[in-house]
Amino acid sequence: MMKRVVRQGLVSLTAMVLVAGCVSTTAPRFAILTGVSGSGQSASVGTLLPAPFVVRVEDQNGAPVPGFRVTWQVTAGGGTLTAEESPTDAEGLAITSLQLGASPGINRVRASIGSATDVVFTATGTAATR
Repeated sequence: MMKRVVRQGLVSLTAMVLVAGCVSTTAPRFAILTGVSGSGQSASVGTLLPAPFVVRVEDQNGAPVPGFRVTWQVTAGGGTLTAEESPTDAEGLAITSLQLGASPGINRVRASIGSATDVVFTATGTAATR
C-alpha cells in the first residue's frame, strides 16, 4: 500500500514538472536592455534636458516586452530624474528625463532591469550664460 502512494506521488510530481516546463516556454527566458536615444545631449546646468532617455526591453527573440520595470539612477553629476522607475510600453520602450545637476560637466544616468547589462547615458551640463 505504501509503495502505491509513493508511486502516485512521484507520478503527480513528474506531471507537475512537465506542465510547469511547458508553461514557461511561452514566457521570455531573458530580457535584453538596449539604449535607444537621449545620450550625448548638453544644456545649461540645472535645466531639464530637451529629450528624454529611452531604452528598449526585448525578449530572447527580439520581441518587445511590455510592462517590464526599468530602474533609473543618477550616477554622476547630481541631477534629478523625472522617474526612478518606469514600465515599458507596448513597444518595449521606457523613458525618463534628467534635470542636470548644478555644476558644469558630465552627468550620467544608468538604466537597469536587474541582472542584465546596464545602459549608461551621458549628458553635459554647461555653464549658464549671462
